Order: sequence, then structure tokens, then C-alpha cells
Amino acid sequence: MDTTNHNFAWQTFTFGGETGSSTLFDVAIIDENNIWAVGAIYTKDSYTYDSLGKWIEPYNASHWNGSEWELKRIYYNYNGSLLWGPINSVFAFSDNDIWFGTNIHWNGKVFEQPNTSAQSGLSANKMWGTSSSDLYAVGYGGGIAHYDGKSWQKIESGTTLNINDIWGDFNKRTQEWEILAVAANKFFNEGSSVLKIEKTRAKEINKTGLPWSLSSVWFHSSKNYFIGGDGLFSNKKTNNDWGKVTDFPTFYKNRIRGVGSNDIVVSGSNGLLSHFNGYSWRHYQNYELPYFTGRLLSVEVKCNIIVATGWKDQSSIIILGRR
Repeated sequence: MDTTNHNFAWQTFTFGGETGSSTLFDVAIIDENNIWAVGAIYTKDSYTYDSLGKWIEPYNASHWNGSEWELKRIYYNYNGSLLWGPINSVFAFSDNDIWFGTNIHWNGKVFEQPNTSAQSGLSANKMWGTSSSDLYAVGYGGGIAHYDGKSWQKIESGTTLNINDIWGDFNKRTQEWEILAVAANKFFNEGSSVLKIEKTRAKEINKTGLPWSLSSVWFHSSKNYFIGGDGLFSNKKTNNDWGKVTDFPTFYKNRIRGVGSNDIVVSGSNGLLSHFNGYSWRHYQNYELPYFTGRLLSVEVKCNIIVATGWKDQSSIIILGRR
């Protein structure tokens, strides 16, 4: 397998923290000039009134246009009123097909609100899908929902644990999409679960070798499977026992993402950010990037770009790397 390049030029951006602890929970890369990060950003003007007496809400998104980040407020409709709220997840299929949680969709012209009967979009932890007519969302208390292009429908998960992440990939052997999710109440030892989602049902699969605190899953179907949380664990087949990746910093792993088995990134606590090139891991924390008090809650790699988001002290943080 060919290896990819470990060498990235890094930029770090921080926003907010003046009137509340700011965090960016998720990120989606459309291309090098179009990146969205979502969360809650409290600037010095948040929770005040402007000169016309209008209430100023915090921001809940930031958009990269190729040269700078612009803070945004994205509203959702509740009984005819436009309301602000933190956004926990973002998933993009193209520049005119982007989901901000399960109840806000950008169609290239306007933010629209699809049927949200199954689940509030602002509580969805993560989303994954093949299109806007085949989209899954996972959330708190065992929540799984599927959007078929018309409405959201609930899927029974069989667990009340928080479902923290979901990922899917096409299995060439079975000629079907393979979809996995991980569940745990990350900071309390209340058990864990690895779920396989098959269309409109979910079942628990092998978790032997995994800890009780699970945060993320990513895989290249039938080749490499990774689960992160209190450690990083890998597998070649999901029915095998999971093995711990030992040559890795001990900090908590919040998110795993990749574009192939030779281009994988992991982010986590205290600025943990690592890249696998198909042969070796490069750990940027304490070298190209500093250790800090905070967490990189989400990460994405695409178009020779890595973007990691989270919080540092009281501010939200974005780390952007170009290869």
C-alpha cells in the first residue's frame, strides 16, 4: 500500500470565550475553500443588546472561505419562531447539500427545515449517510434516526447509552454498505456497545478487548477497523477481538476519521492530533503543535487538508493543516 505524506503546515485559530465557554463540536470539509465548523461560540457581544435593542445571540458556526473564518448564526424554526441553539453535528455531501444537525439543511440557497418528528437535530451527536435520502443520525440515550428524503424515522438501538459516533463504508465483498456506531456514557463506567446498523435495525456486535469508554469509530470495510476512546483499538474483522494500538500517546481519543487505510487522523484531549500514512503514525502534539488544556473533539481529513475542532481553555479552537 502506498503511503501518504505526514508533513502538514499548521494554522491555529481561537474564537470566543469572553462571555461563556466556547466549543466547536464538529467539522465538515467540502473543499479547501469551503469548510464548516459547528458548536457554540460566545463572544464579548453575546447575551447583550445592539443599538436597536435587538438581543444578540452567540454564534453556532464558523465558515472557512479559503482565506479566513467567518462566524455565523444559524437558526431553526420552532412553532413559527426562529431560535438559536448550539449545533453538535455537521455532515456535507456537497456545497449545496449540508446538514447542520438533523433539522437544518442547506440546499445551496437557503437553510430549510425538513420533517423533524423523530429527533431534534441540535441533539444529534454525529451523522453519516450516502445521500440526503439515506442519512443516519445518532445521539443521546441510544438515539438512532434515519432520513429517507422525506422524514426522519426512529431506529431501535437496544441501548440507553449515548451513541457517540457513526461511520459507514461500502463492503465490496457483500456489495452492501457496512455501518457501525459506538455507544458509551464516556465519563461513567456504565458499559459500552458496538452496534451494526442494517437499514432500519441495529444489533450489538463483538466488543471483546475494548474499554468501557468509547467515543469514535472509523473503518475501511474488510481492511481496517478503528475504535477510539480510552485508547485506540484496531481490528481486521469485526468478529475478532480488538487489539490496542500501543505506539500511541495515552491521551483520550475523541475522534477518528480517514479517507483510506493510508490517510487516517485521530484527535483528542490536550491537543492530541495524529496521522497514519499507511506505514507509521506521526504524533504532532508537543512537536509541530503544542500541548494545551482542552480537547480536539472532532477531526476531518480531505483534499490534503486536516481540520480539527474543539476547545482550549474558555475558547473554541480550530487547527487547520495543509499538506
